[in-house]
Amino acid sequence: MESMPVAHFEVVCRFVTQTYSDIFTSREQKWLSAFASLDDSAKALYVRLLNRRFNCFRLSKINYAEVDDVSDAVNALATVSLATTDAPDKYDEISRLFTKQELITLFDRQDLKNRNKTEITEKLAQKDAEATLHCLQNADQWVYITGHDVYSWFLLCFFGNRHQDMTEFVLRELGSVTYYPYTIDEGTRAFDSREQIDSHLTYYECSLDFEQLDKSDAAELRRLDQLLPRYREHDTVLARRVDRLRITIARQLERLGDYANALELYQRCNRAPARERMVRLYQHQKNYQAASNLLSEMSEQPYCDEELQFVDMITPKLAKLMGHKPKKRQAFKPASSKLVLRQDTNLRVEMTAQRFYSESGNCYYAENTLFNGVLGLLIWDEIFASVPGAFYNPFQYAPADFYDPSFVQRRQSSLLSRLSEISEDKFKQLILSRYQQCHGYANPLVRWDYLSLEMLEQALTVIPAVHWYALVERQLRDLRNNTSGFPDLIFFDKHGGYELIEVKGPGDAVQKNQKRWFAYFQSVGVPYRVVHIRWANQPVAG
Repeated sequence: MESMPVAHFEVVCRFVTQTYSDIFTSREQKWLSAFASLDDSAKALYVRLLNRRFNCFRLSKINYAEVDDVSDAVNALATVSLATTDAPDKYDEISRLFTKQELITLFDRQDLKNRNKTEITEKLAQKDAEATLHCLQNADQWVYITGHDVYSWFLLCFFGNRHQDMTEFVLRELGSVTYYPYTIDEGTRAFDSREQIDSHLTYYECSLDFEQLDKSDAAELRRLDQLLPRYREHDTVLARRVDRLRITIARQLERLGDYANALELYQRCNRAPARERMVRLYQHQKNYQAASNLLSEMSEQPYCDEELQFVDMITPKLAKLMGHKPKKRQAFKPASSKLVLRQDTNLRVEMTAQRFYSESGNCYYAENTLFNGVLGLLIWDEIFASVPGAFYNPFQYAPADFYDPSFVQRRQSSLLSRLSEISEDKFKQLILSRYQQCHGYANPLVRWDYLSLEMLEQALTVIPAVHWYALVERQLRDLRNNTSGFPDLIFFDKHGGYELIEVKGPGDAVQKNQKRWFAYFQSVGVPYRVVHIRWANQPVAG
């Protein structure tokens, strides 16, 4: 019987061998040779167990249709050092592999049947820990799978990350995810050295350690930061990953009152919100001049629009603290109105509002799907262009640099050409044609289930080209931050106009990224409104 997991495993091995054999060590070569020497049954068992969460297994619990004889397969794995048959020598590890009822039966402890498993394992160990461990070891035969470190190395080389795994093959075969057939060539490998690969693996190990460590221990947090890999200037992917984790560590140190070390960590990061946190820490230390200098730097060279919003908000407050008279400025207030509706407990507030507006025109729940979808369709060719380092395996829904400023920089000429097409008559036809041709393929900006053809056609007909141009231009400035925050609804009235409507239920407030979009809408003339809903059966507060 053909084993699909083995077939998928061999695809990964072939790809990594073809792409990275120049930096293999004897460890990878021996691992591949050992696997190649196995028969089909042993290969199937190894791949099955290698993809499980833990390393150690009881033979009596292993049952796979493609494994003819488990004992023979285990012996074959042990012969080529891909497994050992030693029983676990740690009580916590071995007791995990037995059910509550098995422990009660094995030790004849019916008196513990009303206890949970944790209590049962503790009780059994209290009497005679060594004898209990010995009994569990002899209660079954064992297999301990080796080679996980090499396998992790191969998966990183194939996927370019560690959040994807072999389930991607299954999802593709089931049709759950259909990846666009972009070009992969010799210049697309993700890493150029073993040192670089090991640095990425170190990052993922640190990320896992952060999830498991005691967040109240500042010394442990600082120790973890010291373990983070140093990235080279051109490795923007690793830089982004390390900075993100370092900011998270620094924020936790800040919460613990370790301000000096938090500040030092923020200073080593080159993305938001590191500089915002630094300004707040300078304020806390009453180092107002340092805060002012940093705000000027942020204003002149912002990482993103979020930083500019922070500068506008904090500058007057800092001026007061420094004894200066703050410049008068009109605080931005988004256009808003109030609406009283009868509550339907079966509908979300946005859907209740949509039903109301649908009585006087066409109203769709659009949120981020409409405008992101149009952008994704417009720049489809740029997203999936064969750019060195962009695509290096068949399971990417986006190029590796998509959320990095380099995405726009490396495709600037082509993207400018796309922007120019918005003002032409063929813009609508281009988007609708892409919708039909590419429907169902994974795209980082397109959510097919929510992007109806009816809504798309009306939006392309009613919304002026000048508005589309303005929206797309801002999205491309910062793809990570400017592809969220769009209003909930788009309303098309019976007179040929449109309006974007953000619905806020009782107690809801406008978020920062939404406020940035509203200010932009106002500056470019895009009609929008924040509608505050009150339920008809609820009294007005105050």
